[in-house]
Amino acid sequence: MKWQWADLGSPPGKLVTSPPQAVTYREGNTQRIYVFVSCEDNHLWICYWDGTKWEWTDQGSPPASWFDNTLRAITYRDNDIQRIYAFFVGYDKHLWLHYWNGVKWQWADQGTPGVEPNGHPSVITYKEGKTQRIYAFVAAPHVFGTKLFVNYWN
Repeated sequence: MKWQWADLGSPPGKLVTSPPQAVTYREGNTQRIYVFVSCEDNHLWICYWDGTKWEWTDQGSPPASWFDNTLRAITYRDNDIQRIYAFFVGYDKHLWLHYWNGVKWQWADQGTPGVEPNGHPSVITYKEGKTQRIYAFVAAPHVFGTKLFVNYWN
């Protein structure tokens, strides 16, 4: 066994403009891998392993916005549904979420904490008893410096 390189290319005719964010999980006997990137077309693209080969899929842009390169991704199992979430700050300075609900991909505008966040969100999942929680942390300027804010699923 040794380390090797494989060229996954880029979405057809597009230039990747962000660092990749990857998540993985097991579905039956197949290990799934999803890699999220933004491209020069201001779309979110996913490169995923379908069990035999790598595929690219265009996820578009969130309604009324596009996003910068602050992408962060997580995954977890909610009952029998594997959830996948990609968070980023849009050019409208809202925290956006692109997620797999078990059937299809959807967009959700998380708004702002009352001020415009800056920088990259940091995202975690946390299990408290039987409840799975998601926390997205962002920093935002404040008159006394920078404050930390959290957007969470309760």
